[in-house]
Amino acid sequence: MPSLLNLKIFNPALIYSFEPESSPTALMYGETMSEVPFKIGQHEDMYHAYLYAEDVILPWIHTNGLAALTPEIFENWIIKIHEHMGKSLLSNGEDMKSGEYSKTLIVRWHYGSNMMNQLALYMANLYQPKLSEAQFLKMLVKENEGLPMEYAKKFLHIVQRLARDSGAPIHPSFEKTTKLKGPFLGFGTAMNRMATAWHENLLSEHERPIVEKIALFVDYPERLPNQVRHFAEEMVARWKQLDNQDLTAVSEFCADLFYRFTHIHPFPNANGRTATALNNIILRSIGLPDIIMRKPGDRSSTEGSYADAIANIEKDRRPLAAHIFQCITEAQTKPYADSSLEQLIEIRMALSRILMEIKATKPSYDLNLIDSLFAARNPIVQFLDGNDNKHSLLACQLLMVTAQDVLTGLKKEAAMRQSASSSVSSLSFLKPAHDPVLLNKGMTELTGVQGWKVTNKSSLSIWRYFDSEAEANQIVAGLKQLNFCEANVRTTKGDGKIIVLCTAINTEKLLSAPQSHASCSY
Repeated sequence: MPSLLNLKIFNPALIYSFEPESSPTALMYGETMSEVPFKIGQHEDMYHAYLYAEDVILPWIHTNGLAALTPEIFENWIIKIHEHMGKSLLSNGEDMKSGEYSKTLIVRWHYGSNMMNQLALYMANLYQPKLSEAQFLKMLVKENEGLPMEYAKKFLHIVQRLARDSGAPIHPSFEKTTKLKGPFLGFGTAMNRMATAWHENLLSEHERPIVEKIALFVDYPERLPNQVRHFAEEMVARWKQLDNQDLTAVSEFCADLFYRFTHIHPFPNANGRTATALNNIILRSIGLPDIIMRKPGDRSSTEGSYADAIANIEKDRRPLAAHIFQCITEAQTKPYADSSLEQLIEIRMALSRILMEIKATKPSYDLNLIDSLFAARNPIVQFLDGNDNKHSLLACQLLMVTAQDVLTGLKKEAAMRQSASSSVSSLSFLKPAHDPVLLNKGMTELTGVQGWKVTNKSSLSIWRYFDSEAEANQIVAGLKQLNFCEANVRTTKGDGKIIVLCTAINTEKLLSAPQSHASCSY
């Protein structure tokens, strides 16, 4: 079972201080219990990426030395790190897989990737209640810290113009790989046209500066592998020249690596966290501590050295280098730690594993039912402060107890079903094959209706009255699929009642059918 304590070299705070992305579903409908595995899965992915670095990459460097490192080996490490790092983020995407370079249009959003989801939902009219343009822009600016209203409004209008402009071209590499359909057709088409217009310099002199402030369009997919190879060649050569006594040069190198990699943006998502991991591997390889580039709260803050670094990264890497220098010196004297946050993330990871086990035990179970059960059991939670890690820890512990109880109950149900099926099978060997109780029970389980009669005179038959011929025909159709008897609809003499009559019955098949879940849906 994953535990942050298993990390022996890297600071566990790299995992527990990280703020994961929300899924498009969560942005649309709000955070629910069903979203826990997606968000906490990102912590798990990061843990496995750093564990891979500890178990494979750093030992290789220790054994062979940096002199033996080649661009090909470094590129393979990049792919392996991302294979772990991007697993959850890319789990729901079509034609996207962690550890594989992008094959479709990729956009870097300067104010966070959630902005893309919000624009897509608005263009598809999926917000409930429906938002006016003014309401949407107000929400967009509020939820994307630092985004000016003027930029948001102008960018939205550019997207809307391109969605309407059927004459705007789409580059062949996007046409071949992008599947445009459903409610997001308009937004998807607009973004493909915008990317093409950006690369082919087709935007107007007024539009291009606005687009540049909001988004960066990654190069055409077919060019990405060569870009990564050139990146690896340059970074490996410079890596070998680093001196851990010259923190200024090291910080400048790490800033350049982070910018260059995220600018190439070779993977559909998780590029920033992959670049951070590469920097931390490099720092550890030359005897320096790993760093927490973004502490809790930095992601949404517009102040501080991290916010300043990211705001200026496209035009000036010096603020990022200064921020990294500061992070290294802090890590040398007092590495970042937050014991209450560490406990909270550990228990959330444990909760996520319970939820995934629930879905494995009963795939149809709605995880959101746990929310209502939890609230009914624990009225105290309404008095807890969600911004207090200690309060959140208590709530999560109580929630995990509820989830574990649900899992235990589902496992008992599964065991009882298996036991009941087994008992039917074993009893058929202990009792007469024509035991009416067993046969009645078997027919009831198969058809979902009670009241079957067993007649065992010259030959065995099972029958039941039905109110309508349509219902009787439906039952017969289902029984014929099971192939253990001859089933027919009959009408009794005299009173003309409708019955389903089963003859030529294979009792062994009848009694074992429920065990194999052979019954049809009536």
